[in-house]
Amino acid sequence: MVFDRESFEGKFMEGWNSHRTAELLELYSDDIIYKHQGEEPRVVRGKEQFELYLKGLWSSIPDFELKLLRTVWNGSIGFGEWPGKGTFFGQRYGYGRIAEPKKIEYEGVDVIILDSSNLIKEERAYYNMLDVIRQLQ
Repeated sequence: MVFDRESFEGKFMEGWNSHRTAELLELYSDDIIYKHQGEEPRVVRGKEQFELYLKGLWSSIPDFELKLLRTVWNGSIGFGEWPGKGTFFGQRYGYGRIAEPKKIEYEGVDVIILDSSNLIKEERAYYNMLDVIRQLQ
């Protein structure tokens, strides 16, 4: 199976930015491992748990949006640099509801590892959590 990088990246970004969970999950294997250092749980295992994670993210930041700046692929491993932004409504990053919504912006890099069917079997998101927390204070 030939990997169409442009098509994959387009579907990936459309899924993340449209918040259409079902469409985004089509890009992930059933046993996805999603790792992020910025919040708990730091490791999300399986599509069901990842779906819950996404719904929580989009509930907390309903206008969450990513822009893909650059990507590099080395076989089945991809690296993507992105800025993310949205309006934070609470219930995330150790915060309960906040008095009023706050705009946040931050930059990060994702590492994506594909399986033999070109589905994401592991994704690691790296971003500066301190930058996010400072914007919420």
